[in-house]
Amino acid sequence: MRRVLTALLALLLTLAPVRPAGADPAYRTAIFTIGSTTASVNGQSLAMDLAPFVDPASNRTYVPVRYLAQALGAAVTWDSANQTVALTRPGTVVLLTIGSPVLVVDGQALSMDASPQIMPPGRTVLPARWVATAFGFQVNWLPALKQVYVTDEPPVNLSAGS
Repeated sequence: MRRVLTALLALLLTLAPVRPAGADPAYRTAIFTIGSTTASVNGQSLAMDLAPFVDPASNRTYVPVRYLAQALGAAVTWDSANQTVALTRPGTVVLLTIGSPVLVVDGQALSMDASPQIMPPGRTVLPARWVATAFGFQVNWLPALKQVYVTDEPPVNLSAGS
């Protein structure tokens, strides 16, 4: 029995994401760079088959759904008949429809200034900020690096007493 538990623990440790030194493992962090097919999720490189881009019509950053969901720790369900994407995390369900500016979060419809799209070779892309904030993530745009920084770690209060 002890041998089985040791093997299981070893397997779990190899599957656990490696976090940067000092990072709280309870939080998730992702960095998506415009035009790059490599993202960083919890300090690990993630190869993508489509690079994030900024849509000139909405000025919103789009990220392929599969990689954004992975970064957020969400499961993805695609309904091809209705062209809808469902992303789920414990306690939250987010629904989006291709071409529709309506985001449904736990049954509540919200209007977005962008719509999910399908890009060649048939990849669904989502407006990163709208989806990430629906799950309670902070989203920051780093213009000099052309990066979107997504995290569920609470903001640091630099004005707190030292």
